[in-house]
Amino acid sequence: MRVIEPSGWKRPSGYAYGMMAEGRLLVTGGMVGWDETGRFHSDDLVEQARQALINTKAVLSEASAGPEHVVRMTWYILDKQEYLSKLSELGRAYRDVMGRHYPAMAMVQVSALMEDRARVEIETTAVLPNGKARSVFKRSGQTDSGVGDSPRRSPKDAARSKQALRAWLQMMKTTKLLESQVGRLFAQRHNTTLSRFDVLANLDRSPDQTSSISNLSQMLLASRGNITRLLDRMEKDGLICRREDPTDRRVSGVQMTEFGRELFSRLAPDHEAWVDQVFSALGEEGKQQLVRLLEDLREKLENSQDF
Repeated sequence: MRVIEPSGWKRPSGYAYGMMAEGRLLVTGGMVGWDETGRFHSDDLVEQARQALINTKAVLSEASAGPEHVVRMTWYILDKQEYLSKLSELGRAYRDVMGRHYPAMAMVQVSALMEDRARVEIETTAVLPNGKARSVFKRSGQTDSGVGDSPRRSPKDAARSKQALRAWLQMMKTTKLLESQVGRLFAQRHNTTLSRFDVLANLDRSPDQTSSISNLSQMLLASRGNITRLLDRMEKDGLICRREDPTDRRVSGVQMTEFGRELFSRLAPDHEAWVDQVFSALGEEGKQQLVRLLEDLREKLENSQDF
């Protein structure tokens, strides 16, 4: 596979001008941001794009292909300005799922998509090399021995890679299913959301039930912009209030109000009971094993230089 870059052109960022490859053609249908059961779990453009890419990767995997075989992607979006305002977040979501392989891409704004809740739809074309060898990725003008060549992978390595992808997909699907079910229970019984509960839970664990916006953003693994919009709505509803740092007026702390504490005191026991009920299927030994595996994986990710 070769990336085509005309001489003298500005190097593209996040896409390629052209791709050239030989092999077997693989095309996907339009992937939207629902799960394998056809259910949407978010109306956020970034989250839907992430899920659509996960779905794309799953289709590639079924054909023993990966992101490195993709030569073209076409994205259909509803709102150009929404896309541009979330470009950096979309870029992170893309890299999380597809890595740093950037094929030829086209972005098209449309008036509507067939699925009413869909914010984005992605079509993908991939080319698989003939035979079992993985493709060699290089830029135009680069020799076969240059940077970017991918070594041949043994059947054992390919099996391990596929098993890792299965683990990733199962973890993502299970997480989204848990969040969806608990979120629905919060909405039905308390007329609130899981995101609000997460903010209140983090504030409850913080000294004086107060935390900075940047700390909340890190703890909840969310962008500062998304956290700020959520806090604006929670402040309007009287669940939290903002306090200026007396030592630095540029920094504001977020504090739980009495109304927020009262709501959290009702949410926390229900949340604990629901989670306990879900994980009871694993048994005590199964839960301990799952915790150990996830702690090991998180530690390796946090200490890795590749992420």
